[in-house]
Amino acid sequence: MAPPDPPRVEVTPDGYTPGPEAGQWRVAWRMLNLEEEPLRLLDAHSPHHGFRSELIPLADVVPPGSSARIELAIAHQQRAPSIIDNAFLIVRLARGDEEWRVFYRLAITFGPNGEPENSGVVTGVHPVGFSQTA
Repeated sequence: MAPPDPPRVEVTPDGYTPGPEAGQWRVAWRMLNLEEEPLRLLDAHSPHHGFRSELIPLADVVPPGSSARIELAIAHQQRAPSIIDNAFLIVRLARGDEEWRVFYRLAITFGPNGEPENSGVVTGVHPVGFSQTA
């Protein structure tokens, strides 16, 4: 039996705001549901050592054709002309009873005050547990 096709989503940057202390930023993305059924967003984080957030629970149900905003508290100590080109936004979501992880690879440049401008591409949507061994 072939595995199910992964959920189709689109991720785009959706701005940033300074956090309460130097090196802290609230960074947001929009995730668009391209499926014909709702998706449930379960959690998200950015694990890169230079652009890190904690794992946060999410409770959004995203109807077909709609999007949800994902905002993370990011810690970093970067300044222009620093670039991070291999960070990820990782979102765990559910379609029906299937759980998936979306990997959105980030290319981040930093302004003179540390403001994080980012762009990226979805590099994979994998079933949760796909790399576990029996």
